[in-house]
Amino acid sequence: MVKYVDIENAFDFVNSDPYANEAVVIPSIGKIFYKSEYADIDDITPEISHLKDSEYVKIPDKKF
Repeated sequence: MVKYVDIENAFDFVNSDPYANEAVVIPSIGKIFYKSEYADIDDITPEISHLKDSEYVKIPDKKF
């Protein structure tokens, strides 16, 4: 299970630069994965490449 504070941190991460940062939650395993163009982080691509769109949730930015 993903904790509220972890979702809040992911939301803050995405909103620190919504054009360069992404985060997704995979509820079935209870984890959040991150991607950032500037920090050279890409945990998302390998984790969701085999999943259907309905199996993960993208953390929105404030403008969503």
